[in-house]
Amino acid sequence: MGLEKLIRQRIYKEKPITIKSILEMLLLVYVVLLVVLLYFVMFISVLVVVKGQSMENSLHNNELVLINRFSKNPKMNDIVVLKNPNTDIEIIKRVVALSGDTIVFKAEDSFVKLWRKSGNGVLKEIEETFIKERMLLSFFERVDVTINIDEERTIEQGFIFVMGDNRNDSLDSRIFGQVAKNDIRGIQYTLLKKDSALEWLFIIIYRPKF
Repeated sequence: MGLEKLIRQRIYKEKPITIKSILEMLLLVYVVLLVVLLYFVMFISVLVVVKGQSMENSLHNNELVLINRFSKNPKMNDIVVLKNPNTDIEIIKRVVALSGDTIVFKAEDSFVKLWRKSGNGVLKEIEETFIKERMLLSFFERVDVTINIDEERTIEQGFIFVMGDNRNDSLDSRIFGQVAKNDIRGIQYTLLKKDSALEWLFIIIYRPKF
């Protein structure tokens, strides 16, 4: 047995297991997992630069978000990147109504609130805690909208209704109408923290234009 052990040591250069070797192995596993995760993220993701103020206070100008380019079936309140149906320019907005939903904008003094019902449900006022400020009635008076105050609108199958969180400074479905799901480029799944190591890593990889 002593000779066999000596031969194995000569061939395989066996070393005794130490804390250092365990730490080195764990570090190697961590690096491999990190590389695999990064590759997966790059495969499914597209880096998008937020332009303008229409999504404040949720998103700000020149912030970076990652979207899942394979996800084209958004849920309520998802943030999506899609094409403006009038210009084909990519924009980022929040989903406020899905296919089959009925919406209506109701005025209260100088403000407007969004009401919505799903299917055969009852119209309910939507509490929107994420918007920058209350929607002003003057918005509907100063721009050419495709939906008027107190006008009920049912979203067609395969379409969604989107708006910017900055309700009074956003070019959205109130102006260009409902948007086809086929025009969705992807759904946001994370916001890269400003000046974080992850943000700089994706800037180096994607080289976005600000």
